Amino acid sequence: KSLTVNYFDKTTTLEVEIIAKPAELDRIELTTPPTKLNYYIGEELILDGLVVTAYYDNSTSNEISSYSVNGFDSSSVGTKTVTVSFEGKTATFEVSVIERPVLVPDKITSSTLNISGETVSKITAGTTVNALLSNINEAQYCTVFNGETQLNGEDIVGTGMLIKLFDGLTVKATYTIIITGDLDGNGLITDNDAIYLLYSTFLPNMYPVIQDCDFNKDGYVTDQDAIYLLYHTFLPELYPI
Repeated sequence: KSLTVNYFDKTTTLEVEIIAKPAELDRIELTTPPTKLNYYIGEELILDGLVVTAYYDNSTSNEISSYSVNGFDSSSVGTKTVTVSFEGKTATFEVSVIERPVLVPDKITSSTLNISGETVSKITAGTTVNALLSNINEAQYCTVFNGETQLNGEDIVGTGMLIKLFDGLTVKATYTIIITGDLDGNGLITDNDAIYLLYSTFLPNMYPVIQDCDFNKDGYVTDQDAIYLLYHTFLPELYPI
Protein backbone atom coordinates (compact mmCIF):
# COMPACT_ATOMS: atom_id res chain seq x y z
CA LYS A 1 0.00 0.00 0.00
CA SER A 2 1.19 3.58 -0.81
CA LEU A 3 0.77 6.18 1.90
CA THR A 4 0.95 9.97 1.16
CA VAL A 5 2.11 12.36 3.85
CA ASN A 6 1.19 16.05 3.42
CA TYR A 7 2.76 19.03 5.19
CA PHE A 8 1.62 22.42 3.91
CA ASP A 9 2.45 22.29 0.23
CA LYS A 10 4.91 19.50 0.57
CA THR A 11 4.12 15.78 0.09
CA THR A 12 5.94 12.52 0.30
CA THR A 13 4.97 8.85 -0.03
CA LEU A 14 5.97 5.56 1.52
CA GLU A 15 5.14 2.00 0.85
CA VAL A 16 3.73 -0.32 3.53
CA GLU A 17 2.94 -4.06 3.29
CA ILE A 18 -0.18 -5.47 4.82
CA ILE A 19 0.00 -9.18 5.65
CA ALA A 20 -2.48 -11.60 7.20
CA LYS A 21 -2.35 -11.84 10.97
CA PRO A 22 -0.77 -15.17 12.04
CA ALA A 23 -3.51 -17.52 13.18
CA GLU A 24 -3.44 -18.34 16.87
CA LEU A 25 -4.69 -21.65 18.24
CA ASP A 26 -7.96 -21.09 20.03
CA ARG A 27 -8.85 -24.62 21.16
CA ILE A 28 -8.77 -28.29 20.28
CA GLU A 29 -11.75 -30.61 20.22
CA LEU A 30 -12.20 -34.35 19.98
CA THR A 31 -14.26 -34.54 16.84
CA THR A 32 -14.54 -38.30 17.21
CA PRO A 33 -13.63 -40.22 20.39
CA PRO A 34 -11.63 -43.44 20.24
CA THR A 35 -13.54 -46.55 19.26
CA LYS A 36 -12.41 -48.43 22.39
CA LEU A 37 -13.57 -46.87 25.64
CA ASN A 38 -13.81 -49.98 27.86
CA TYR A 39 -10.72 -51.79 29.13
CA TYR A 40 -9.77 -54.71 31.32
CA ILE A 41 -7.12 -54.28 33.99
CA GLY A 42 -3.65 -54.35 32.43
CA GLU A 43 -4.66 -53.47 28.87
CA GLU A 44 -2.89 -50.75 26.90
CA LEU A 45 -4.56 -47.63 25.52
CA ILE A 46 -5.80 -47.91 21.93
CA LEU A 47 -6.49 -44.65 20.09
CA ASP A 48 -7.96 -46.11 16.90
CA GLY A 49 -10.80 -43.90 15.68
CA LEU A 50 -9.73 -40.77 17.61
CA VAL A 51 -10.00 -37.56 15.56
CA VAL A 52 -8.58 -34.34 17.06
CA THR A 53 -9.36 -30.99 15.44
CA ALA A 54 -7.53 -27.69 16.08
CA TYR A 55 -9.55 -24.45 15.83
CA TYR A 56 -7.85 -21.08 15.20
CA ASP A 57 -8.88 -17.49 15.87
CA ASN A 58 -9.15 -16.75 12.16
CA SER A 59 -12.08 -19.15 11.83
CA THR A 60 -9.98 -21.91 10.31
CA SER A 61 -9.53 -25.46 11.56
CA ASN A 62 -7.68 -28.61 10.65
CA GLU A 63 -7.30 -32.18 11.85
CA ILE A 64 -4.09 -32.79 13.78
CA SER A 65 -2.11 -35.89 14.67
CA SER A 66 0.91 -34.58 16.59
CA TYR A 67 -0.90 -34.43 19.91
CA SER A 68 0.19 -36.07 23.16
CA VAL A 69 -1.92 -38.22 25.47
CA ASN A 70 -1.62 -38.78 29.21
CA GLY A 71 -3.71 -39.82 32.20
CA PHE A 72 -4.52 -43.38 31.11
CA ASP A 73 -4.04 -45.93 33.91
CA SER A 74 -5.37 -49.49 33.66
CA SER A 75 -3.77 -50.76 36.86
CA SER A 76 -7.01 -50.38 38.81
CA VAL A 77 -10.73 -50.43 38.10
CA GLY A 78 -12.72 -47.24 37.67
CA THR A 79 -13.42 -44.37 35.31
CA LYS A 80 -10.23 -42.74 34.04
CA THR A 81 -9.90 -39.30 32.41
CA VAL A 82 -7.51 -39.23 29.46
CA THR A 83 -6.09 -35.83 28.42
CA VAL A 84 -5.17 -34.94 24.83
CA SER A 85 -2.72 -32.00 24.54
CA PHE A 86 -1.57 -29.86 21.60
CA GLU A 87 0.36 -26.57 21.82
CA GLY A 88 -0.93 -25.78 25.27
CA LYS A 89 -4.55 -26.63 24.61
CA THR A 90 -6.26 -29.72 26.00
CA ALA A 91 -9.35 -31.85 25.56
CA THR A 92 -10.39 -34.95 27.51
CA PHE A 93 -12.32 -38.18 27.18
CA GLU A 94 -13.18 -40.89 29.69
CA VAL A 95 -12.56 -44.62 29.64
CA SER A 96 -13.78 -47.38 31.97
CA VAL A 97 -11.44 -50.01 33.43
CA ILE A 98 -13.03 -53.21 34.80
CA GLU A 99 -11.84 -56.53 36.18
CA ARG A 100 -11.11 -59.25 33.67
CA PRO A 101 -13.95 -61.78 33.61
CA VAL A 102 -13.23 -65.12 35.25
CA LEU A 103 -13.23 -67.85 32.65
CA VAL A 104 -14.39 -71.08 34.27
CA PRO A 105 -12.80 -74.10 32.56
CA ASP A 106 -14.95 -76.77 30.92
CA LYS A 107 -13.48 -79.64 32.93
CA ILE A 108 -11.57 -80.42 36.11
CA THR A 109 -7.94 -81.52 36.27
CA SER A 110 -5.74 -83.11 38.92
CA SER A 111 -2.16 -84.30 39.26
CA THR A 112 -3.08 -86.99 41.80
CA LEU A 113 -6.61 -88.18 41.00
CA ASN A 114 -7.61 -90.26 38.01
CA ILE A 115 -10.12 -88.29 35.93
CA SER A 116 -11.46 -90.35 33.05
CA GLY A 117 -14.50 -89.23 31.11
CA GLU A 118 -17.11 -88.42 33.71
CA THR A 119 -15.60 -90.33 36.63
CA VAL A 120 -13.04 -89.43 39.28
CA SER A 121 -11.16 -92.25 40.98
CA LYS A 122 -7.90 -93.01 42.79
CA ILE A 123 -9.49 -91.58 45.94
CA THR A 124 -8.57 -93.06 49.30
CA ALA A 125 -11.37 -94.45 51.43
CA GLY A 126 -12.33 -92.04 54.22
CA THR A 127 -11.47 -88.93 52.18
CA THR A 128 -13.35 -85.79 53.20
CA VAL A 129 -14.80 -83.21 50.82
CA ASN A 130 -12.06 -80.73 51.73
CA ALA A 131 -9.33 -83.30 51.14
CA LEU A 132 -10.84 -84.31 47.81
CA LEU A 133 -11.16 -80.73 46.56
CA SER A 134 -7.60 -79.94 47.65
CA ASN A 135 -6.45 -82.33 44.89
CA ILE A 136 -8.54 -80.66 42.17
CA ASN A 137 -7.02 -77.66 40.40
CA GLU A 138 -10.43 -76.06 39.79
CA ALA A 139 -11.67 -76.59 43.35
CA GLN A 140 -12.98 -73.02 43.70
CA TYR A 141 -15.65 -73.83 41.11
CA CYS A 142 -16.54 -77.30 42.44
CA THR A 143 -19.17 -78.58 44.86
CA VAL A 144 -19.70 -82.17 46.03
CA PHE A 145 -23.19 -83.64 46.22
CA ASN A 146 -24.75 -86.79 47.58
CA GLY A 147 -27.78 -86.97 45.33
CA GLU A 148 -29.32 -83.50 45.58
CA THR A 149 -27.73 -82.74 48.95
CA GLN A 150 -24.65 -80.53 49.02
CA LEU A 151 -21.93 -81.91 51.29
CA ASN A 152 -19.89 -79.95 53.80
CA GLY A 153 -16.12 -79.84 54.05
CA GLU A 154 -15.64 -82.57 56.63
CA ASP A 155 -18.22 -84.97 55.18
CA ILE A 156 -16.76 -88.21 53.83
CA VAL A 157 -17.17 -88.75 50.10
CA GLY A 158 -18.32 -92.09 48.76
CA THR A 159 -18.77 -93.97 45.53
CA GLY A 160 -21.66 -92.63 43.47
CA MET A 161 -21.46 -89.12 44.89
CA LEU A 162 -21.00 -86.27 42.44
CA ILE A 163 -18.54 -83.46 41.81
CA LYS A 164 -20.20 -80.58 39.96
CA LEU A 165 -18.24 -77.87 38.18
CA PHE A 166 -20.14 -74.56 38.35
CA ASP A 167 -19.97 -71.36 36.33
CA GLY A 168 -22.12 -69.17 38.55
CA LEU A 169 -25.36 -71.13 38.85
CA THR A 170 -24.73 -73.14 35.69
CA VAL A 171 -23.34 -76.68 35.95
CA LYS A 172 -20.64 -77.02 33.30
CA ALA A 173 -19.65 -80.63 34.10
CA THR A 174 -20.60 -83.45 36.46
CA TYR A 175 -18.31 -86.27 37.63
CA THR A 176 -19.12 -89.47 39.50
CA ILE A 177 -16.84 -90.36 42.40
CA ILE A 178 -15.45 -93.89 42.54
CA ILE A 179 -13.60 -95.18 45.60
CA THR A 180 -12.25 -98.61 44.77
CA GLY A 181 -13.80 -101.16 47.12
CA ASP A 182 -16.51 -98.83 48.42
CA LEU A 183 -19.56 -100.43 46.87
CA ASP A 184 -22.28 -99.26 49.25
CA GLY A 185 -21.31 -95.58 48.81
CA ASN A 186 -20.49 -94.65 52.41
CA GLY A 187 -16.87 -93.77 51.61
CA LEU A 188 -15.40 -96.62 53.68
CA ILE A 189 -14.35 -100.17 52.85
CA THR A 190 -15.90 -102.68 55.25
CA ASP A 191 -17.27 -106.20 55.27
CA ASN A 192 -20.58 -104.71 54.14
CA ASP A 193 -18.97 -103.91 50.78
CA ALA A 194 -17.92 -107.54 50.42
CA ILE A 195 -21.47 -108.63 51.17
CA TYR A 196 -22.81 -106.07 48.70
CA LEU A 197 -20.50 -107.45 45.99
CA LEU A 198 -21.58 -111.00 46.80
CA TYR A 199 -25.22 -110.01 46.37
CA SER A 200 -24.31 -108.17 43.19
CA THR A 201 -22.85 -111.29 41.59
CA PHE A 202 -26.25 -112.98 41.96
CA LEU A 203 -28.64 -110.01 41.78
CA PRO A 204 -26.90 -107.34 39.71
CA ASN A 205 -30.12 -105.43 39.01
CA MET A 206 -30.83 -105.04 42.71
CA TYR A 207 -27.21 -104.40 43.72
CA PRO A 208 -25.63 -102.42 40.88
CA VAL A 209 -21.96 -101.42 40.95
CA ILE A 210 -20.29 -98.61 39.01
CA GLN A 211 -16.68 -99.71 39.30
CA ASP A 212 -14.40 -102.53 38.24
CA CYS A 213 -14.80 -105.24 40.89
CA ASP A 214 -12.25 -107.72 39.60
CA PHE A 215 -10.21 -107.34 42.76
CA ASN A 216 -8.27 -110.61 42.43
CA LYS A 217 -7.37 -109.75 38.82
CA ASP A 218 -8.44 -113.05 37.32
CA GLY A 219 -10.43 -111.38 34.57
CA TYR A 220 -13.84 -112.16 36.03
CA VAL A 221 -16.12 -110.72 38.69
CA THR A 222 -17.35 -113.56 40.89
CA ASP A 223 -17.95 -114.40 44.52
CA GLN A 224 -14.18 -114.86 44.78
CA ASP A 225 -13.79 -111.11 44.40
CA ALA A 226 -16.21 -110.62 47.29
CA ILE A 227 -14.05 -112.92 49.40
CA TYR A 228 -10.92 -111.08 48.27
CA LEU A 229 -12.50 -107.78 49.28
CA LEU A 230 -13.42 -109.22 52.67
CA TYR A 231 -9.80 -110.29 53.19
CA HIS A 232 -8.72 -106.77 52.19
CA THR A 233 -10.70 -105.26 55.06
CA PHE A 234 -8.58 -107.26 57.52
CA LEU A 235 -5.27 -107.64 55.68
CA PRO A 236 -5.00 -104.73 53.21
CA GLU A 237 -1.25 -105.21 52.79
CA LEU A 238 -1.69 -108.83 51.69
CA TYR A 239 -4.82 -108.20 49.66
CA PRO A 240 -4.40 -104.79 47.99
CA ILE A 241 -7.05 -103.33 45.71
